[in-house]
Amino acid sequence: MFKKLGFSATAATLISFGITQAVQAVSVANTSPGSTVVGGVEVLAPDALVAGKTQGKWGDLWWQYILSIPKDDNPASDITGEKASIGQSGPVFFLAGLIPNGPVERTITVPADKYIFFPLINQAVDNTSIANDPNDPNFFGNLPVDSDDSMPPVFPDDCFFINPNNPPSLRSCTASIIDGTSDLFATINGLDLEAEGINLFEYRQQSPEAYSYTVPIDNVVGFADPLFLNNPGQSNKLQFPATIGPTVSDGFWLMLAPLPPGKHTLNFGGTGLFTAQNVTYNITSVSVPEPASTLSLLAFGFLGASSLLKRLPEQQKSTSSATSDV
Repeated sequence: MFKKLGFSATAATLISFGITQAVQAVSVANTSPGSTVVGGVEVLAPDALVAGKTQGKWGDLWWQYILSIPKDDNPASDITGEKASIGQSGPVFFLAGLIPNGPVERTITVPADKYIFFPLINQAVDNTSIANDPNDPNFFGNLPVDSDDSMPPVFPDDCFFINPNNPPSLRSCTASIIDGTSDLFATINGLDLEAEGINLFEYRQQSPEAYSYTVPIDNVVGFADPLFLNNPGQSNKLQFPATIGPTVSDGFWLMLAPLPPGKHTLNFGGTGLFTAQNVTYNITSVSVPEPASTLSLLAFGFLGASSLLKRLPEQQKSTSSATSDV
């Protein structure tokens, strides 16, 4: 996986990896329209809204979440699952792939009132740049590459000479990269989703609009690398924490309804133009206790009713006595 790719017409940053976050929990008593139940877990239809947001929007929120977390605490750098809950909030719990690419197996605990959202293969392109011309010696493709990175075989034509501050141009580049996805897979509790009638290529989500994100200096993308900051073609000398945009994302995502309490196993990933993922999560879904205030209110209600029942006979007796005295 690339730490960072600058390219195209003040070339855009290319980010591709799988990651995790959260939405507003809405309890699901029955399956939603178009959803499919696999292994006792509800897979929402790709056009289903969660907390009033499209899954494409949740994809953008996922990127903002994962890129905001320092590398050492980032769920995408974690190989055990111990970092999975860092920064999670709201009704959706984000799961992550691995940086750098490769297979990973994690064990985590998730509240049973959270939706689960994760990418099979995804991509984001923004307006940061190294150079805009592949004939320029400072263009990314002509720069030295760290030994743990690998160059992409071919950049799509839509990623050259684009306007990096024009979201439609960024969207064309991102879409061309995702169009190069050759394989997707996902299993839930040992059951293959495609064998259960789900076409994963129909679960593609794109940014509904351009967005920005903020990264710390010790970020997972490598924006603080000398190769990026000291290159003479770099037009955006970043000050950290750095806010970057416009950005657009594209990819294949799954949204699961809150998991029934108990143990579950997810395995997902795929092969894209620049990335490959094979991620396993062993998940324990735990019931969320009733808020103490609710229990206290219920107790107060019972006590209040009991007190009222005790007072009623006394009030009736008093009323009867007063009537007799008239």
